[in-house]
Amino acid sequence: MNIANIFIFTADILDKILFFEIFHIPLLILFFISAGLYFTIRLGFPNVKLFKHGLEVALKNKYYSPKDKGEITPRQALLTSMSSMVGLGNIAGVAVAVSIGGPGAIIWMMIMAFFGMSTVFAETILGHKYRYIDEKGIVNGGPFRYLKTGLNELGYKKLGISLSIAFALLSTLSGIGGSAIFQTHEAISSLTEFDFLKNQSLMLSIIFTSFTGFVIIGGIKRLSKVMDKVVPAMTIIYIGSCLVILAFNFQNLLPAFQIMFEDAFAFNSVKAGFLGTFITGIRRSSFSNEAGLGSAPITYSTMKTNEPVRQASVACLNPFVDTMIVCLMTGLVIIVSGVYNLPNAGDGVVLTRNAFATVGEWFPIMLTTAIVLFATSTLMGSGYASQSSWIYLFGKKSVHIFNIIYCLAVFYAYQIDFSSMIKIADTFVLAIAIPNIMGLFLLRNVVKKEYITYLKKLKSGYFDEK
Repeated sequence: MNIANIFIFTADILDKILFFEIFHIPLLILFFISAGLYFTIRLGFPNVKLFKHGLEVALKNKYYSPKDKGEITPRQALLTSMSSMVGLGNIAGVAVAVSIGGPGAIIWMMIMAFFGMSTVFAETILGHKYRYIDEKGIVNGGPFRYLKTGLNELGYKKLGISLSIAFALLSTLSGIGGSAIFQTHEAISSLTEFDFLKNQSLMLSIIFTSFTGFVIIGGIKRLSKVMDKVVPAMTIIYIGSCLVILAFNFQNLLPAFQIMFEDAFAFNSVKAGFLGTFITGIRRSSFSNEAGLGSAPITYSTMKTNEPVRQASVACLNPFVDTMIVCLMTGLVIIVSGVYNLPNAGDGVVLTRNAFATVGEWFPIMLTTAIVLFATSTLMGSGYASQSSWIYLFGKKSVHIFNIIYCLAVFYAYQIDFSSMIKIADTFVLAIAIPNIMGLFLLRNVVKKEYITYLKKLKSGYFDEK
């Protein structure tokens, strides 16, 4: 049994557990919905109240002090975290959502992203509060820290240790089996569509592997410097390209929105039925923006600030940009171009490529450029998150072993077929939500207390005076 078969076998087992249905809705989907709704309502819509505040902190460096504990600035934290989220899930994942769940799945992705902002907000508060900073100022934080320390404070020591180990193991596997394989596979598949690269899968694998190794070995500071340039560039290129397609199909824009909304709430949905459309949308949204998966607090724990809620207000922006802007653009492009209704339209990146080709035969070059940048950024961001989990489990001295394994996953990714790759990516990435969301509910009062305290200080002008 080779490595790919081991991943597929494990993914099959996890898939049966995660998608065990309760009233026809998979267990994991109920977890995501419950967390998003609970923290949005319990905290009084923090995703709305602190949205502007998060923008000011991230883009204007409001309240920022280089003397605060941490490693990177708020802007770098936002872009580095975005690097792991804005990936091929925004391109291939949205296409899969439309192919399986129909146009209505896009609307459910947007709705879930809105509530997911509150989930990210809650987990980032905990990630900062329980982060660990060593004598050299290097930060290690995330669910594995707050599950162990936070639950220990509540008297759940054994449960906290078990959940933290489960999260760290699944996070490591999700980076290797999910992000590394999925992003590289789709990027190479897209590049080999060009005639001059048709038989160059091996060479492309070597290039991706080399660059990945160079960045993840450099740690969060090197990663943040690279992502500070890559993330804005790739976002501008992709959104700009999507706007061109929408301009070419302007007459179909309003009908596209009508199709999406009608399909989202139609109990006789053509593609998958109402539940199928609903579940597909929630699943793809969670895979794309990672709300509830615990990846955001790993990166944001390195942000220079002494205020957990301030950090969380920035993290709250991630699902908004990732899903409510980038994924929506992809969905609109696929629908206004009409390619999703064509026979043999393809799935994943191929479907999105066909939508781009409606502008001109040369236009998919823009998509390929975005794909390479998206895949590269996610490889780096997810690599850091998984590396942090590995360090928590096995210590910093063994990090070179993780780096080798991660790079090997990147190298062999192109050999795995599409259906197997999607199952591996989905299952390993989404599985980490179970221990994380369990911890979020158990630590809900800690989140509430931190949030109320910060709001009082913010409204009183305490931070302005300071």
